[in-house]
Amino acid sequence: MFTVSLFSCTGCVNLHYNDYAHTKVLLFLYVLSLYLYFNVIFPGYGTPRSEAINLLANTSYTKVEDYIIAHSKYKLSNFNYCEACNFLKPERSHHCKTCNTCVLKMDHHCPWFAVCIGIKNHKRFILFLIFSLMFTITIWIDSFRHVYMGIKTTSQEGNTKVQFKICYLLFIASVFILTLLVFTGYSIHLVLKNTTTIESMNIQDKLEKKELLMEEGRHIDLGHIYDLGYYENWKQVMGHKWYQWVMFGENDNIKILSSTFNGFLFPVNDEILERQQDLLNRGLLV
Repeated sequence: MFTVSLFSCTGCVNLHYNDYAHTKVLLFLYVLSLYLYFNVIFPGYGTPRSEAINLLANTSYTKVEDYIIAHSKYKLSNFNYCEACNFLKPERSHHCKTCNTCVLKMDHHCPWFAVCIGIKNHKRFILFLIFSLMFTITIWIDSFRHVYMGIKTTSQEGNTKVQFKICYLLFIASVFILTLLVFTGYSIHLVLKNTTTIESMNIQDKLEKKELLMEEGRHIDLGHIYDLGYYENWKQVMGHKWYQWVMFGENDNIKILSSTFNGFLFPVNDEILERQQDLLNRGLLV
């Protein structure tokens, strides 16, 4: 991906060798995207075992289970444990067979990064998609303008002024834009709904199997227990303050909301929680 991006950046720099300001913008977006790419990989995604050490070191609890029971908004009759990891498997966590570990609030395993996207690198992943899309759009605009002017000049003078490499660059940029638009749009949509790729797939499976609850001939909307509204959902992933949304460090919310948002517990929608609890008590939800 970045080999193609480097070629693209080089091509656009050639287009603007007299426009130093424009060249600086292109190089800045490229370097920033490259930095975020590696920033997604190396800080890690957050595993129950590693984060449990940090949690217990900063609290008076000796077991994570005791901490969860003390701070959870709903009653827990039992805990899930991963047989492969031989460790606690908190809510929203999943075991990745490729990474061979459980991941806190696992979104998905990304083959382009060769790591999982989890609670600790989700924000960086979103920023990478956004800035990479901006970089690709800039390249597309530059290459399209060059091709358009080349065609216009050719029609006036009769000599071909369009370079093949720029046409190829325009094609590659178009493919990247369409791909990144889909990935970025879908990823932001999931953030705004406070759900993950895995959770959205589970919901879709239920819809396909028609496992919808019905009461008096009407579908019952269970809702999503972690959905706190677009703004709160966005802040939970991207940062508590607006200026933190473009900062590349770890999401400060993990520290600010340490008692309710640390990979072991998450803020929940009280209204939806009560609705689901009522359905559970009436035997309509299993």
